[in-house]
This record gives sequence, structure tokens and C-alpha cells, in this order.
Amino acid sequence: MRIYRDRYDAGRILAELLKREGVKGDIVVAIPRGGVAVAHPIAEELGLPLRTVGVKKLAPFHSPESGFGAIAVDGSFVVDEGYMGLLGVDYPELEEIKAVALKEAEEKHRKFKGVMPEEVEGKSVIVVDDGIATGFTTIAAAEFLRNAGAKSLTLAVPVASSSAYRNVLRYYDRVMCPQVVDTLYFAVGAFYEDFHQLSDEEVLRLLSDPIVP
Repeated sequence: MRIYRDRYDAGRILAELLKREGVKGDIVVAIPRGGVAVAHPIAEELGLPLRTVGVKKLAPFHSPESGFGAIAVDGSFVVDEGYMGLLGVDYPELEEIKAVALKEAEEKHRKFKGVMPEEVEGKSVIVVDDGIATGFTTIAAAEFLRNAGAKSLTLAVPVASSSAYRNVLRYYDRVMCPQVVDTLYFAVGAFYEDFHQLSDEEVLRLLSDPIVP
């Protein structure tokens, strides 16, 4: 099992993997907040612009850590209806959860240099996050980017659960992940020495770095 020093270390390793595999792109789109720190060295190494996409996990109001789906800034969403039912969420409550989550996704998109549809139309997009446990947010991001007219989508993540990896395969043209882990209890943070939550200031500083176009 590989333990990354931090998100920047993971990003540098991913950048090397993308170059080695000959993956080409026109733009890097990160999932904030953590994905921005991984995406920055990728965008820097490949000489590509760095943007983000506003997405938000869908979870019951009474259990905000129990994600059963995700929604993107344009309203694209993915839901695991079976798990949603196990959590006791009915369809009227789902609509309420989606409405609240959509507002948060829109706020993230505005705050963190969210990508505009014209920036990805006809383009090859590299989507980056710091890891995927369920894959919901990366799937919602893929739906947004497809709706915006992206030509191709590559997902680059340092680590993924085996179930999440299987989930995202049909939404992306290519998935680059050096660690796919088959375990009952999966936590992205377990694969990092430093997995602190990035502040808004850290994210904005990375997004305004003049090295990145």
C-alpha cells in the first residue's frame, strides 16, 4: 500500500503516470477542495489551465456523512436508490436534499474558479480528485462536463476503492489510478500522511498561481 506524503506528492506521481501513459488533455478540472491540491502539479507539469467544477454530495439531513449520491452545478445528479432507501430517504426528501446541495455546488463553482461550458466544449478534459470512496462526485462532474460538450474525459485519482473504480469506468473514457483497493472499510485519508482539510485561502492561492495558464 502506497502512502502519499500529501496531496501535492500524489499529484506529482499522477502527473508522471499521465505523461508515461501518453494521456493528452486540453484542460484540468479539479473537484474542490482537496482535488485542487492534487490537480495543481498535474496542470503545471502538463502546461494546462486549471479550473474546478462545483459538486456536492447528497446525504440525509440527519446523517450528513452517509452519502448516497451527488449533484453538479448544472443540476446533473447521480443517486444510489437502494442505499437511499436503506437510509430512510423518500423521494420528496430527495428533492429537498438536492435543492440544498445544488445551492452549495453553485457556491463552490462561483468561489473556486468554476469552469464554463465554453472552456470544455470539444475539449479533452482531465478530471482530478484526491481519491474516490464511492465515485458519486466524480460521476456528477462527468455528467456536467458531458452536458457541456466535452470531447473526452480522463479521470485521474491517486487512490480508489474497488467498488468506486468500477462505478466510474462507464462515465469516463479513461481512468488513471495507481491504487485500487479492495477493502470493506475504505477511507481516502488513510492513504495520506497529511490529509488536512484545505482552507478556502489555500484553494484560491493554488487557483491563482500564475504558473498555471
